[in-house]
Amino acid sequence: MDDPTCNEPSLKPHPDVQKLLISTTSRFVGQLDLGAVFMGHANRGWGDGQAWARLGEGPVSRSAYVFSFRTPPQDEASPGVVIPTYEHIGEMVCAFLAVLYGKRFDFHGELESSGFFVLPDLSQYSSLCRPWLPQNNHAARSDFAVALKLEEARRILPLLNGTGDPAAANAFRAASKFYLQALQTVEHDAEVAYLALITAGEILTNAVEIDVDELRPPEISEALRRVATELKGGERLAGILAGQMRQIKRRFTAVIETLVDERFFAGSGAERQFEALQAEDFGKRIAAAYDLRSRYVHGGAAFGNWIAPRGSDNAEVQSGKPIVPDKDFAKILAKAPTYAGLERTIRYALLKFARGRSLISD
Repeated sequence: MDDPTCNEPSLKPHPDVQKLLISTTSRFVGQLDLGAVFMGHANRGWGDGQAWARLGEGPVSRSAYVFSFRTPPQDEASPGVVIPTYEHIGEMVCAFLAVLYGKRFDFHGELESSGFFVLPDLSQYSSLCRPWLPQNNHAARSDFAVALKLEEARRILPLLNGTGDPAAANAFRAASKFYLQALQTVEHDAEVAYLALITAGEILTNAVEIDVDELRPPEISEALRRVATELKGGERLAGILAGQMRQIKRRFTAVIETLVDERFFAGSGAERQFEALQAEDFGKRIAAAYDLRSRYVHGGAAFGNWIAPRGSDNAEVQSGKPIVPDKDFAKILAKAPTYAGLERTIRYALLKFARGRSLISD
């Protein structure tokens, strides 16, 4: 230890440097060093036997990182000044990283904040995970693959710097939060995770400008035209029918369909091709996912056991017909994507939305 009376700079926490502790069930290499922003590894002591176990892909896999950044100087001497905290930044960064990499991230709290040391919450650090899920394993995702390197996180800088469209950024931030909630929840409550994904999709639905009428099948447009021109009072009836067709489920489905492309269908992580989402019936499956949400919200119809991940095959659709007393509900369950299918869909849609609005760099 150096002479404590030396004139070196103080070692107390700097009021303009914030340090946040985050972790992931996956594994990343390298570091992110951008001057005012830095993210690097926070390793356990190598004398700890758990440290080695957590490095490998398995149920105890967990790696921690410190996300540091500089903030504008605070005038602590001014009366009435409230010392800020930046926990919301940690939660936001975890959500953005989750979408970018398609991996689970958890925020444990601040280490240093506005000139103070802070004790983080490590209770989540010792939790177990299912290593075969794409969000937990140590491989890049099957589509929109981003290398598991910390320097790739520079892609979210437009979001952190606020350089993009504010309305689009707010929508992406809110939807990303629900996407991360799904990743964090699915292993103990698949139903809630599925509903969180639907909510993320609904937020995108309201953020994307789209003319649902233009997406209407030609035969439906022709039927509405005939109603309007051939029936007495037909214009009013056609208007009522068209309005019903613009309901939220149809808009939800149309927006998600516009945000996926051929690359999405070529990038399935399903082990068997017949259990992967296909372009020809994708719209009907997304509509069925929204039907599950409506059945649950309006009638409490449980569906979690049918859509929950069951193994390492990552099936995106049902391989058989669910047996439930309600035949209509059985049809919805058979058509709706599983958690794996909906999770991949929502992440892809989020990234397409963000890239199209320069919120995430290529």
